Amino acid sequence: MPLPPIASCIDTIPKALFDAASGELGESLFGMFSRIGRRLSHTHTSIQPTILTPRDLPELGDGFGLFLLLDEVDFDQSGEPLCYSNDYYNTSIFKFDLVHKRR
Repeated sequence: MPLPPIASCIDTIPKALFDAASGELGESLFGMFSRIGRRLSHTHTSIQPTILTPRDLPELGDGFGLFLLLDEVDFDQSGEPLCYSNDYYNTSIFKFDLVHKRR
């Protein structure tokens, strides 16, 4: 019996950023941002439960799965968005703990 999908991550960046990095692959997105002088400042994340079907994630086969969706936008030091991400985590495997700090 195949294992259920654990996580699926979809990252979207502006084409201009990819072009500024000479369209090179093989490094992390944040490494690429740093190399082209776009330092990550902060990320805004929304966490919500979602049900995925085989249409969304073919690896589910004939079933469906309950996932946590981390809907994220990463910003650079000037407040400009660098990356939009949809990260899906299987709720039967992942647990997230949040720490809130006062500044």
